[in-house]
Amino acid sequence: MAEAVSVVLPIVHLNGSGREALVNQRRDVYHALQQSVEKLRQMAPNGRDYYVQPGLLEQAIAQHERRMATLGALLQEIETEIIELDV
Repeated sequence: MAEAVSVVLPIVHLNGSGREALVNQRRDVYHALQQSVEKLRQMAPNGRDYYVQPGLLEQAIAQHERRMATLGALLQEIETEIIELDV
């Protein structure tokens, strides 16, 4: 299970970026990460590419799962920021 991360939010005020700009920036990143997740999903390990060396497929699967979890955690952080800012 992923460790909980405290998300640091920008403070919306007159001298800073506007709320809409802050939310839109995060939405752009969120959508880009979603595309990255889909591309990463497409390159999931295929057993035919690893079978000649015992144990290699399991290592490739673990690597793939770690990468997917990393992107998933990033998506979750960005989503939290969007929700908290878009009030």
